[in-house]
Amino acid sequence: MRQKVALIFALEAKAGMKKTAIFGLVIASLLVSTAVSKAAVLESPARGAVLSGIGFISGWKCDASNITVVIDENGEHLSVAMHQERGDLRLVCGGTIRHGFVKQFNWALLGDGEHVAVAYDDGVEFARATFTVGTTGEEFLTDVKHRTVLDGFPSPGERAVLQWNESTQHFEIVTVWGVALDGEYDRSYWRRFTEDKETRAFTTDEELYAEVPDLETCFAGRLTQAAKNRALEAANQIRALHGLTPLLYSTPYSQQMQKAALIQAAAGYPGHYPGHYPDPSADCYTVEGAEGSRTSNLFGGAGNRDPADHMVGWANDFNSRSFVESVGHRRALLDPFESYFAYGQVYGYAAHKTFGFDREPRRTVQPEVDFVAFPYQVYPFHLVEGDPPWSFSVIEDPDNWYWGNRYDYFREATITVTRVEDGTELPITNRYAATLGGGLPNILSWRVQDWQYDTLYEVEIENVIFSDGLRTNYAYSVFIERDNLEE
Repeated sequence: MRQKVALIFALEAKAGMKKTAIFGLVIASLLVSTAVSKAAVLESPARGAVLSGIGFISGWKCDASNITVVIDENGEHLSVAMHQERGDLRLVCGGTIRHGFVKQFNWALLGDGEHVAVAYDDGVEFARATFTVGTTGEEFLTDVKHRTVLDGFPSPGERAVLQWNESTQHFEIVTVWGVALDGEYDRSYWRRFTEDKETRAFTTDEELYAEVPDLETCFAGRLTQAAKNRALEAANQIRALHGLTPLLYSTPYSQQMQKAALIQAAAGYPGHYPGHYPDPSADCYTVEGAEGSRTSNLFGGAGNRDPADHMVGWANDFNSRSFVESVGHRRALLDPFESYFAYGQVYGYAAHKTFGFDREPRRTVQPEVDFVAFPYQVYPFHLVEGDPPWSFSVIEDPDNWYWGNRYDYFREATITVTRVEDGTELPITNRYAATLGGGLPNILSWRVQDWQYDTLYEVEIENVIFSDGLRTNYAYSVFIERDNLEE
C-alpha cells in the first residue's frame, strides 16, 4: 500500500487574455483501500483519509447487485447510484464499464473524529475504511465570505489565496503566485540593497571614482568599473522584475554620461538646473555633455550617491521634475526594446543614457512580454516608496518599437485594484492615459489609495482597444514586499 497526497483541481478561463485558476481544493492523505475482493474497491472514503465539507462516497464493483454503505457501527444502509460508467474498468470487469457507484455526502453530519465506512453488496461486506473527519462545528456553514492566504503552498516561496465556497463547504484556490515572471525576483539582491541603503554603502569617492571630478576646472572625472557594474546590475534587476531583456554596458558612452552629469552638477539644483537641453552658456558646457543630457534620464542632487539608488529612483519616478503621471524616467528604464546602457555621476548628479547608442552595433530586441506593468507581481518596496503612480503599457507590435505601439489604447479602459484577502476594491485617482515619446510610447497611469505593503492585490485593466479594433482585458497580481527585505 502506498500513501498519496491528492490535489484535485479545475481550471476556469475568463474573457480575453485573463485566465484565473479556480481550484477545488481537496488536500488529503490517501491510503488506497485493500479490497476484500479484487474486483471491488471503496475509493472514498479511503483508509487514512482526512475529509471535510461535501464530498462523495464512491468506488466500484464488478457485477454488483445492490450496493449500500454503512458509516459507523449500527448506522443505516445508505443507497448509492450504481452502474456509473468507468472506462478504466473495461479489462478488470471483462469488457463492460458500468461498475462505478457514487453518493454525494456531507461529512460534517458525522462530526469530528474517526469513523468507519463499510461497503456491502446484497448485504455482504466487500470493503471497509477507517477515516477522519474535520468540521467547522456546523453541519452546513452559511453567510460566510472569507479569503485567506496560505504561505509556502503549493511550493516553498509561493502563496495560495483561498476563498470559502459555501456550496461545497470547502476553501478553494483562487490563485497561486509567489515568484515573479520566470523566477527573476532576486530576494537576496533586494535584501542587500536594503542593507546598503542603511549603511550608505558605495557612496565614497574611492568606491565611485577612478578619477575624482573637479567642478572648479570642469573636469568630469571617471567612474570605477565597479560603479558602472553596480548601476548596470540594478537596472537589470529592475528590468528582470518585468521579464525584460538585460541591457549591455556601452563603454563608448561612459564619458558622455560623465560630461552630462557634470553640466547638471556645475549648475546646481534648484539654481539654474539645465536639464535635458543645456544652453551653451551653461557652466562646464560641452557638445558631448549636451548630447548626453538630451538622451538620458537625469537626476539632480548634491552628495555622492549609490549608483543602484539612482536606478531605483528613476524606476520610482517620484522625484521627477516633469509631469509625474507620465512616468517618463520609468518608461525609459523599462523600455522593452532597448539594448544598451551607460551611466555617469558627479557628486550625486547623475545621467543614465536611454537612447541614441549610435556608436554601438545595432542589436534588435524582440520583447517576450505583452505588457509592462508597475508594480508587478512580487515587487521590492524600494521601488514604490513615496507612493508613485502605478502604470501599465501594452506591446502590440514586438517588431516595431515606436509606430507599432503608439496608439490611444486606453481611451475606454477601466482600472480595478482589488485586495485579494477580502475582495475590497481600492479607490483609484489621478488616472492618466497618453501617447508619448521616450520609452514605450503608450502609458496608462493611476494612483491607488490605501494600499499596503505585504498584501496581495489583483489588478485588472479592461477594455483596452488595439489598433485593429480588438478589445482585450489584462489581469496580474501585485505583492509589494517589505517584511522579508528588512529582516
